[in-house]
Amino acid sequence: MALNTLYKTLKATFGENVCRLSTDGKLEILQTNVWINVARFLQQNPECGHYDHLANLTAIDLGSSIELNYSLYSYIHQRALCVSLQTTTGQNIASVSAIWASANWHEREVYDLFGVVFDQHPDLRRILLPADWEGFPLLKTYQPAETYHGIPIAFEKPQEDTQLPRN
Repeated sequence: MALNTLYKTLKATFGENVCRLSTDGKLEILQTNVWINVARFLQQNPECGHYDHLANLTAIDLGSSIELNYSLYSYIHQRALCVSLQTTTGQNIASVSAIWASANWHEREVYDLFGVVFDQHPDLRRILLPADWEGFPLLKTYQPAETYHGIPIAFEKPQEDTQLPRN
């Protein structure tokens, strides 16, 4: 199913203001409260792609919001789909770990580094940092402590306008 057709089907199923297509081909979910229903629909509906695998979940701190990007894949139809949604800091998002088992670890990583809480997650706890770590290091507002259990922390924030060397 073409992305435009999928988009029209989702709008017809969930309502006019539920999603939009971005200029770079992402499916943007505009209402986070329906995300779990859209995810279930994408995974279970053979006519709409049958996206049976969550390959990745990434997050980006945009300053005023956090953007979550879900990379879905359909093994049956051999096609990928990027689904994006934005959340504000402190807003919970429905966990999709019951739909895609791989979401379990991906959601834990996003929680650990960005502080996004996933409702109904079976084991939402830190996965990369120690359990008693304070703060979420990939947030733009993160201020690292000077020490951790008496050990000095060397933390250097990258400069905003650094350019990578060209080969």
